[in-house]
Amino acid sequence: MASSAITTAFEAWNVNKILQNEPARPDKMVFAFIPGQDENAEIDRDEPIPPPENIQHIADITSYGSINPNAVVYSVVLDSSVGDWEYNWIGLIDSATDTLLMVVHTHTQKKIKTQGGQQGNNLTRNLAMEFDGATEATQITVTAETWQIDFSERLAGVDERVRAENIDAYGYAAFRGDAFLIHRSGGQYVALPGLGYVAGLRCESQQNLSVPPFSGATKVWMDASWQGTLTGAWEVVYTLRTAGALDDYEKDGFLHFVYAVAEIDAGGNITDLRPGFPLEELEEEVRIKCPYRVNDVLLTANPEHPEDSWPGTRWTDMSGDYNARTLMIGEAPLTTGGQDWITLTKKEMPRHGHGLNNVKIKGAGGHDHEYDKYQKDGTQDSTRVSVDNIRLGIEQDRTSKVEDHTHEVEGETDESGEGEPFSVVSSYLTLRGWLRVA
Repeated sequence: MASSAITTAFEAWNVNKILQNEPARPDKMVFAFIPGQDENAEIDRDEPIPPPENIQHIADITSYGSINPNAVVYSVVLDSSVGDWEYNWIGLIDSATDTLLMVVHTHTQKKIKTQGGQQGNNLTRNLAMEFDGATEATQITVTAETWQIDFSERLAGVDERVRAENIDAYGYAAFRGDAFLIHRSGGQYVALPGLGYVAGLRCESQQNLSVPPFSGATKVWMDASWQGTLTGAWEVVYTLRTAGALDDYEKDGFLHFVYAVAEIDAGGNITDLRPGFPLEELEEEVRIKCPYRVNDVLLTANPEHPEDSWPGTRWTDMSGDYNARTLMIGEAPLTTGGQDWITLTKKEMPRHGHGLNNVKIKGAGGHDHEYDKYQKDGTQDSTRVSVDNIRLGIEQDRTSKVEDHTHEVEGETDESGEGEPFSVVSSYLTLRGWLRVA
């Protein structure tokens, strides 16, 4: 991080420039190295220009531009012909009056020139001054170009915010499954591939990582750092280290965060020190506490959702698909069948009889009968029948004979029944059914 301040000397100098109608612009940028300087300490606004022995380089202002009415930016470009030196102090000065106008304290950085086969670096420094009426006071009418605006502090703040949010989500360290699990393979210790977080930095390995050689008891540490260049892509750089104890540290301007993933005793026995992903640990805790397995059914009169009782589990309400169904024990879970209402057919009816009404016998043809012929004065009269059959000499005869036969009965029984279906549901008690799905 870097801190900056506009000096108290600037105020009087600025007023004087305005009164003389002169542009209130610095013309030089000074680079110095101050031993033992704390870049995060508050800057004394009365701080003077460093002594000559601490000044490494003085450069003319290359460009300037207006950011908004109250902010202007001054830039210098130092090519690879300038160097070699280190600096942690930058100042804007007005060389005509030798007035220090603005001070910046930063971490130690290097300016290297190209020489002896060594490729130097190009340095662009942009310092923004913010004060009321800055554009008017400096008489700067050109707009600052993108390259003149230093986004490094803002980008560093974004990176740090993301890192802090990851710590909120995963804790200081977390590893998924067997990621970075230390185990012994033959005579060598390796870390398994996978995904882990150290101090909010995402570390993902696609292959086994070898643990550096060690002797005696030790701990194995994940060392993670967020690294990149001013204009290039940034990424997490990580490695494994072995030491009995290790603290976070800074190297080459990059912060390194460490976490012990395993401890190995003098006998080579490994103790895993990796914490799991918070969600996975919660799921494991729930798996232990929840008495129901996936695909188990909970029947309850409690209206509370099971997920409220066992966070991390997933349940489905069975009433959506199986509302009002009767439970049946069988070997094929969740098989459905049966029906609530039926209509009887002739096959299901018990044997039974019905009373007869309005029944009659159908006609069955002619038949004969025996009779006495009438006789008077010895004469037979075939057209009349004698009822006095005790007299001698009366001849008897018969009508035409009909063979044995039967008679059919015609008619129908009374109609009964309306064919309505009826319920086969027994008396019941309703319970809520939940199926655990995860």
